[in-house]
Amino acid sequence: MVAIMAVAPVQMMEHGHHLGAVGFIVSIHIAGMFAPSVLTGWLADRFGAVPVALGSTLLLVVSGVSGAFVDLEGSVAVTVFLLLVGIAWNGGVVGGSAMLAASVHGSARAQAEGTGEVTMSTAAAVAAPGAGPIVAAAGFGALTVLGAAAAAAAALIVGVAVRSAAPTSNPPS
Repeated sequence: MVAIMAVAPVQMMEHGHHLGAVGFIVSIHIAGMFAPSVLTGWLADRFGAVPVALGSTLLLVVSGVSGAFVDLEGSVAVTVFLLLVGIAWNGGVVGGSAMLAASVHGSARAQAEGTGEVTMSTAAAVAAPGAGPIVAAAGFGALTVLGAAAAAAAALIVGVAVRSAAPTSNPPS
């Protein structure tokens, strides 16, 4: 998401959006990042963190692929695209944080959560400056598809981790 958002305002300006529109669209994206937290938190409590994280990752994959086709000159299309990316990020962070909190107990939790935040920030620090050269070489659509591929890889990793951590039942003797 950070890679996409690092270049989205520049792309919007290059496709004719004035600065006020860019600011409004980015504000809608940021609202998507934080406003659904009450709902995604409730969903994680009700259905579990894993379904929330995986569902959000699926939304990020769909959003990323759709980004390859979004009309960057259309305000509504760009707004919907970036809103969906923000909502997907929210669910991923809420679901991932709930998974992390459930997997670490006691005094180790604060350090684990700090490590998670540093990892997320490091990924952002790599993705943001890497986005420009990707867009320059292959276009905004290629960047969004790469983001979708990264999200799909994350979903696969989470799915494998959850499956391997699931308790196995012993067959009756």
